[in-house]
Amino acid sequence: MANAARPREINSHSVLDKDGRNLRLVLANDITDRWNLPKPWKAIEMAEASNKLKTTFLNNISHEVRTPLNGILGVMSLLADPDMDEEEREGLNEIVTISSERLMQTITDYMDISLLTSGNMEKIY
Repeated sequence: MANAARPREINSHSVLDKDGRNLRLVLANDITDRWNLPKPWKAIEMAEASNKLKTTFLNNISHEVRTPLNGILGVMSLLADPDMDEEEREGLNEIVTISSERLMQTITDYMDISLLTSGNMEKIY
């Protein structure tokens, strides 16, 4: 069987590189052996795996979106201080920029994962 036709299970994990940058690790596992199980067991296993994957995905995306958003909101409340000096303000503005870029990259990554799992990635790129 050609690689393109094999069923796959896709998992995504957020990881930090040695410089502290947020990266996305995407694993694709060949699940042909599970795919070819007898129909009743296959359906039950697929439903359970799908439910678990959905829950994990929602927990992960919630965490990955909330983390930079909390940074942005926290810094924005600090920037409201009229007595803050310009150097502190510039540092906080940098945190907002970094957190905003991380949030945008996280959303882009999840959109790419969605396109990849739906088979529509080729149409975009």
